[in-house]
Amino acid sequence: MIFKYLILLLFSISFIATSYAEEGGGLSLEPVEKIAMERLAKIQEEALYPEVAFSSDGCSGGLSAGWEALAENLPSFAKTLGEKPPWEECCVAHDRLYWAGRTDDGYRRRLLADGELRACVMSVGRSEAPALSSRYDISVERIEEVFSIAAEAMFVAVRVGGVPCTGLPWRWGYAWPQCIDLDGDN
Repeated sequence: MIFKYLILLLFSISFIATSYAEEGGGLSLEPVEKIAMERLAKIQEEALYPEVAFSSDGCSGGLSAGWEALAENLPSFAKTLGEKPPWEECCVAHDRLYWAGRTDDGYRRRLLADGELRACVMSVGRSEAPALSSRYDISVERIEEVFSIAAEAMFVAVRVGGVPCTGLPWRWGYAWPQCIDLDGDN
């Protein structure tokens, strides 16, 4: 089963470059993702209601968990930077959209959700920059740049790792039953 996750991950990673091209009018993942959206739509039609209640791990991929572990084990980290990532509410809002995983115009919806996550993280950076600048004696511009880098990395991560029907727990439509055969029966 782990091998299937690795294959799916490698498949997704191969599209990182085209993920960026989507916004610039170049190559698009839409034809590939459309197949997965159709499979998810069929699952949603058959199930009628989500399989699981909404839940969020904050920022997926270990970002929130790693931050919390550092805060728990390094009191100075928690005191200085807080117990949760400053942009965690952005991730929870993003998770709500991913949980539902609407398939009508799903590709566009997912792209917009991912763009909203990026914009939210950058907005947090802009609002937190003056206080962080004073605290750490770093320019406001540099702090905004760091938040921008984090926002771009998160955008790429969700574009690659959030495709529906991957079997990943943070995929688009994670409220619904899996639409990929993880046991190899089909």
